[in-house]
Amino acid sequence: MANCCSDAISIIDAHDVCCAINGLKIRKSDGVSSLSTDHFINACDELSVHVAMLFSALLIHGFAPADMCACTVVPIPKGKNVNITESGNYRGISLCSVFAKMFDVIFINKFMDCLVTCDLQFGFKKKHSTAMCSMVLKETLAYYSVDGGTAFCTFLDATKAFDRVDYCKLFRELLQRDIPAIHLRLLLNMYTNSVAHAREFHIVFNAIKSATMCIARRKVRCREDLQFYMDGKCLATVNEFPHLGHIITSNLNDKSDIISKRNSLCGKINNVLCYFSKCVPLVKLKLLRSYCCDFYGCVLWDLSDNAVDNVCVAWHKGLRRTLARPSGLYSFTFYGASLWLVTFKR
Repeated sequence: MANCCSDAISIIDAHDVCCAINGLKIRKSDGVSSLSTDHFINACDELSVHVAMLFSALLIHGFAPADMCACTVVPIPKGKNVNITESGNYRGISLCSVFAKMFDVIFINKFMDCLVTCDLQFGFKKKHSTAMCSMVLKETLAYYSVDGGTAFCTFLDATKAFDRVDYCKLFRELLQRDIPAIHLRLLLNMYTNSVAHAREFHIVFNAIKSATMCIARRKVRCREDLQFYMDGKCLATVNEFPHLGHIITSNLNDKSDIISKRNSLCGKINNVLCYFSKCVPLVKLKLLRSYCCDFYGCVLWDLSDNAVDNVCVAWHKGLRRTLARPSGLYSFTFYGASLWLVTFKR
């Protein structure tokens, strides 16, 4: 692991701020003030000099202003069909200060070599995806269920896992990785003075939302008397369970996941055609490309599954409706529109 404790790395200059601004996403608003990331992205280069002087002063004094530590927690429903009158069906999204985001990006860029994570971490990591985690899970279950074998998998639901981070352990780990104390002092001040910081550090699992599954590739009858308990409560036995945007089934096929993505595709296409029915076909095609073509997790599908044909049929029907073409029409124009949607870059 590289040694990050040096005076050159501890200094924040205008170049570091410019790199941080280039790493910001567009149209991201501040949770407290009326600032937006667009104000910094579209600003002149002279602003980077003043922001660098500001961050350098914060590092010297080890203190961050209240506006930089404050954040706004926005509740978002966990699903489309949940009961919105229950507070347990919401997850909180924190909107922090744009200055705090810039400082985080600068910190990560400076100490990237010291912030190496485990190979089994897939989320919140560059060039990684949670689809890789689902792939590892499916391959592991397939390995233990081959040749007529069975495997039992338990899906645990962690209650507010992101809010239960042991910050004392986090900063001890950062100190062991030789990150300059001047940066950790400012980070510690930001975390302790944050309005929405966590107060409990232990992760609690919800036995009601957790479940267990018997994995069998062949038609093998699992033991019905075998039950799993957590905190004195019996876990439900299911045949399919959502895992990081994918649907894991007991027979490890992709039909349920493909059908779920097909239904989501139909809903997105209907929304585009409903709310933008007066737009010209070119605008509709761009909306179709931007909002209806994600197909997250399709890299894990078995393309020999017959359910893939249902996705293709739904896509063709939606494209015909977008171009206002009659059913059964197969022309070069229709083929060209499909090819353009695949190769079109935003």
